[in-house]
Amino acid sequence: MNYNYRSVDEWKRAVITLDDDAFFALMNVALGNIKTPFSKQKLAEELQAFLLRDEVRRNIETLIDENDIRILSALALLGEPHRKELAAMLAGSANLIVINNQIQNLEERYLIFRLIGENEQITFSLNPLLADILNKYIVNYSYLFPSYTVPVSEPVFDIQNSSHQYGNVKGFDAGNGIFAGLFSDAVIAPALELFVLAQAPYRADGLWKKKSIEEIESVFGSFGIQNYASLLCRLELLRKTDNDLEANEKKITAFSRISPYERRVYCSAALYWEERCRQSMNDLPTGNHLRGVADFMYVFLNHLTNNRQEEARVYPEQTLLRLIKFLMRNLSERYIHFTLSIEEDVFIFALVKTGLLNCVSLPRICKEPLYMLNSALGQPPKTRTFMPADSGAKEKTAKISFNGTFSYLINPETDFSDIRRLLAFSSVTRVDTGSGAPLICAEINRTAVLRALEAGATVQGITGMLADFSGGMPDSSLAWSIEDWGKRAGEVTLYDTLCVTLSPERQFAAHMPPLKKLILAQPAPGVLILNTKNKNLVTGALAKCGIDSVALPKDDIPGAIPHFTQYGESMTLGGYMSVQHSFFGNTWDKDKKDGEAYKENLYMNLEGINLFDTQKDALKARINRRLIVSLSQFESVKVNNEKLEARGLDFAGKSSIAKQALEAHELLEIEMNGESGRIVVRPVSVGKRETDTVLVAAPVRNSGGDIQKNMEYPLGKVKYIRRIKNSTFS
Repeated sequence: MNYNYRSVDEWKRAVITLDDDAFFALMNVALGNIKTPFSKQKLAEELQAFLLRDEVRRNIETLIDENDIRILSALALLGEPHRKELAAMLAGSANLIVINNQIQNLEERYLIFRLIGENEQITFSLNPLLADILNKYIVNYSYLFPSYTVPVSEPVFDIQNSSHQYGNVKGFDAGNGIFAGLFSDAVIAPALELFVLAQAPYRADGLWKKKSIEEIESVFGSFGIQNYASLLCRLELLRKTDNDLEANEKKITAFSRISPYERRVYCSAALYWEERCRQSMNDLPTGNHLRGVADFMYVFLNHLTNNRQEEARVYPEQTLLRLIKFLMRNLSERYIHFTLSIEEDVFIFALVKTGLLNCVSLPRICKEPLYMLNSALGQPPKTRTFMPADSGAKEKTAKISFNGTFSYLINPETDFSDIRRLLAFSSVTRVDTGSGAPLICAEINRTAVLRALEAGATVQGITGMLADFSGGMPDSSLAWSIEDWGKRAGEVTLYDTLCVTLSPERQFAAHMPPLKKLILAQPAPGVLILNTKNKNLVTGALAKCGIDSVALPKDDIPGAIPHFTQYGESMTLGGYMSVQHSFFGNTWDKDKKDGEAYKENLYMNLEGINLFDTQKDALKARINRRLIVSLSQFESVKVNNEKLEARGLDFAGKSSIAKQALEAHELLEIEMNGESGRIVVRPVSVGKRETDTVLVAAPVRNSGGDIQKNMEYPLGKVKYIRRIKNSTFS
């Protein structure tokens, strides 16, 4: 990744325009005491020369650790982010107080600098003077986007259908009956048929009738039927009309022409909006929002990759949350129309519930749940996949197998559009959604065949499809029955089209090409049933036959015409696929040993310098904050004589440090008698309580979350206390 560095002159200007306290504190650390008179411009040039020294550059790089790399790579990805944007991207690695201190520490060490824009808005940028060093680290995403590889043979515990709650998403997971197996072609296709065929399934209050639920459960088994129907309506594959559901054939056709993976992504997007709407009615989406979330999911999943066939890559939740934040920001900058606000927890929940992600437990690697791509679905296709409308162009395989004269099983690998073609003249008797791929059991009966013939199918088309999909001719009894049903259906015909009557003098027009090609049937002389509803087309054909005067019936009042806006001509995903980054694999760990060894060497050198103990303590604090990158910083250095830590019986020192931290709004690190380990607290008050001084403070969690409730710490029982000094830029 190529970072767009600011010029050195812009860096100098940013340093010079700092407020005086921050400017001189920054200069004092690097250059020591500043003599008067002075010029800010000259001091900035001296700081530039300091940062260009080989020794300084070498030590700056030596002291870079994994927290620095995490922040630097996040900053480089975001460009020039505000503090809140950068902190939000890093959420999960530590609490916000610690993250802000880490950002300030990078400023003090000259790795980044602040730019002050309009309305005093502060953004951060990488230091161009250190570009050759920083370029090595800003492409190492192993700390910002941690992930792990495990052998595919290693057993993992699948917890996606356990009691684990995904983030803050609760309620929808409990008892809604939706699970990943419901989003395969072998379930969606028959569900569409059954929902449409259900007779007035809705009660007056909008809920399903018990009888309708039982009828569908007799085929599918028990699952969240009402929620599932709502999802299909959210996809606009079904439309609710009064108490019935009807198929939206135009949307279903578009849906059938995309890949199975994309169909599942759309289902996941629908589930996402179902949950958003359940939580808040203010989140009602438009069709474009559904398409937008599906496209966003598609890009997101394409960034999660498996490098090798024998390995699987697993991701902690914080990696997924950071990736969502980054992609949202990146897409909003690249595409003006991208205005989505993604709820991260609901987003991950939807991907897991629809089987695009698996939530697994691997205690060997991490105590928290981990996520991985569902290997059964394969990798997300990185190119647009458009399924041809003519399925005859596909490779011919046995898609069905007969298990009786009129009953058959549909191969789970059969494509969505082929399943729908089969179910057009069949009735679903059972869909097994248990273990393994869903299996459809269907039977051919008179009602289903007549329904298909009424919709425009032919006897020859039905028998030909059965022969084609089964790899052999259907049973003679079945073929005879289909032919007989077709014959009976043809005895009475209902046409939904235009009809033209011609007087005996005008019947010659029926034999002329312009009109002849529009004739569907001629039940009697002069009575023509046409294959079109386009009146202009018919009057034009009659005019070509020399008939320019046609009696037209009065038009009925036109009804509402469905407006197809959501998917356009195609539902194919990949509109944002130009946004591609490689965050996983090809990463490396930074060796901490050199940095620790360098700091130990500084401590040893400091002991040989004749300074007051308080001055040495202040310099030790600078070493600990990694501000010392050259021994020259020990010479004629300006340090304040301030006490930063106290121990044991030094009651006055402990009290003084606690009060100083309270006044400066700084954190404290304390260790209590009889307890192992130190904790970080934010002081709230310091006061006398009987014979002891009591510090009231709120402990700060080590990672994520907010400050905990206030606790009391008697200073007489405090074994060790240290003031965590704020940076120059506080």
